[in-house]
Amino acid sequence: MNEEQNIERQSKGASIEVLTAELSEAINDAEWKYAEMERAYDSLYCQWPGQTTDARKHKTALGYDPFPWEGASDTRVRTVDEVVNEQMMMMCASFRRSRISAVGIESTDLGWGQKVTTILKWMLWSRMRQVIHRETELAARWRQHYGCSIMSIMWDQELRLSDLPLTLADLAELMAAGRPLNPESATLLLTQIRQEIHDPAHEEAVIALLRQLGELVTVQRARRMLSELRESETTTVPMPEIFGGTPRWTALLPFVDVFFPCNTDDIQRARWIMHRELLTESELRNRIKTAGYDEEWVDEVIEHRGSMLVGGRWRWIASERSRSLHGFLLEEKNMIEIFHCYHRVTDENNLVDVWCEVFHPSVKDSVGKKMRMPYDHGLYPYVAHVREHASRSILESRGIAEIADPWQRDIKRQRDARIDKSDIATVPPVIVPPGRGPRDLSFGPGAQWPGRRNESFTWMQPPPFDGTSIEVERSTERSVDRYFGIMSDHNSQQRTQLFSQHCVDGWLIEMQMACVQSLQLMQQFVPEDVIVRVAGSAAQPFRISRKEIQGQFDLMIEFDARDLNAEALKEKLELLNTFVLPNDRMGAIDMNKFVTRMFQSIDPWLADESMSDPETATKREVDEELNAWALMVAGHEPALPDSRGAMNYNLRLQTLQGVIAKNPEVQEMLRSRPLLLEMVGRRMKAFQFQLQQRENAQIGRTGVAAALPNAGGVQ
Repeated sequence: MNEEQNIERQSKGASIEVLTAELSEAINDAEWKYAEMERAYDSLYCQWPGQTTDARKHKTALGYDPFPWEGASDTRVRTVDEVVNEQMMMMCASFRRSRISAVGIESTDLGWGQKVTTILKWMLWSRMRQVIHRETELAARWRQHYGCSIMSIMWDQELRLSDLPLTLADLAELMAAGRPLNPESATLLLTQIRQEIHDPAHEEAVIALLRQLGELVTVQRARRMLSELRESETTTVPMPEIFGGTPRWTALLPFVDVFFPCNTDDIQRARWIMHRELLTESELRNRIKTAGYDEEWVDEVIEHRGSMLVGGRWRWIASERSRSLHGFLLEEKNMIEIFHCYHRVTDENNLVDVWCEVFHPSVKDSVGKKMRMPYDHGLYPYVAHVREHASRSILESRGIAEIADPWQRDIKRQRDARIDKSDIATVPPVIVPPGRGPRDLSFGPGAQWPGRRNESFTWMQPPPFDGTSIEVERSTERSVDRYFGIMSDHNSQQRTQLFSQHCVDGWLIEMQMACVQSLQLMQQFVPEDVIVRVAGSAAQPFRISRKEIQGQFDLMIEFDARDLNAEALKEKLELLNTFVLPNDRMGAIDMNKFVTRMFQSIDPWLADESMSDPETATKREVDEELNAWALMVAGHEPALPDSRGAMNYNLRLQTLQGVIAKNPEVQEMLRSRPLLLEMVGRRMKAFQFQLQQRENAQIGRTGVAAALPNAGGVQ
């Protein structure tokens, strides 16, 4: 291979011939994968030739006489679909219920990490919630079904047209060209403009001035603006406005939406990655403004509308990507296929860089855009989801359909046999006397067969039923459940948890990579004022340098698969409260963190809304007790504390005692107001009672009271 054909040596971007050759070679090398994916598609959706809507075999659909008879059972068994759906739902639920936290690499980042976590959660579960719900489900489903999937993480923004108001005063500022004007000069200039817009001799000059307001102001639009200024001295200016500004997650199917060398084992180490997009003409033209696409290239590409290098090449691709509600394929003749190629480049100094090129295979002499990697994190904007690691290659990961399809076919055979046997038992063949039956014999329910001479009409005796078919099906289902760790009577709870946790751990590691890239994109693009509105002001900026983006935070995503099982979660919490907490003799457990994690296990969303940090919780307790004191001073008795409330009784008692001890005027007030003194005394006794109850519980565990008040952490 010479330098001109080596995609890694094209320091200024590869030629279209090189890019197309690499893509075509990868597609040809992946023919075995396409065959497997087509079989997996048929297995998941239970498709085969000759199917009919009544789930029966008919000669008109098959083209030949069906076996064992016309109208025999042709049932659809959804074993593969059931396993894929169960694991997909478990994976998506684990991500939604997981604990996400940003951990600073340096000690100075530790406090800032909590606010970064807040910002990331706001983006994921508020701004991106709908997209994440859809794309994570697709990525998880394809990962389990076909064996692998890819998630792209891009920065999404769209250019929309908005009309900005324009007055004569605004035109005066434009004519002043930034020079400061005193009130007298501003009035004179405004009078001059008012005269010029009504003077036909100055019409062309005013139109030229209006066209300077933006490239979207055409001559026709400028004339309409001038007319509006003459009538009302106000008009509007069309201006492009960036809309959106969020990370965009998109689930991609390997070798349908995204392509890479077939021997790739780590998506970040791939020589190149090509991302296929199908766009409408308006979407592609919008990229001229939002993404900087070459306008002449866009015009030329639009002429190749409907020309597909990939679409329609394999039957199942068209079905997977373009299926309508009624099963008909939607036409792609109005869509435009383009490719984004990210590839590594080694220059003459052996330094590695990443280039991005947007191209169309049919346009050989130009590209839509050529640039270095636009994202400061320096990574390919893709994350690979791989179901198993039986080998290093991403494509060699087997999907559930490839493994479970033979079992699904075995179950189908047994069910078809039982349905056919039931049909024969319900309407057995009829034995008729010779000469009175049909000449063309066919076997099946209700068919007629000749009997012996002098024999009357009678039913043929159907074969006896036995449990062999049911036992074979149960044995097959047992094999499926055991292999995939499905929650059933065939697996113990411990075995199911082991399989579930292994699946969840691998999935969350992959989702962690997607969240890290999303956070890094936010640090590069989200304006600082947006961050202040979400997380408040901070001592350090959120938008930081390229070097800091690449190594400021580690992101942790944690989830225990047992939390999806209410009984297992209850058992875990009971074990913690029964064996762990009573044996914490050194006070090693941080109760605030312990209670927070238990709450998150039960209901993560309610925990996020209800739980507060210790500093905020302490301030709230003090403020509430001061409010209670104010109510008592005003003559209203607040509700007394009881064991059902979540209170820091010791802190509240100390707060109330401090109000009295530090202020002589308060002490005088209590002496002069007996009712107030009684309310305060009762409230203090209520706090002391609750503290005594906790101490009694401690004595019940230890057998003896502490020597010092409040010893052992009793509050």
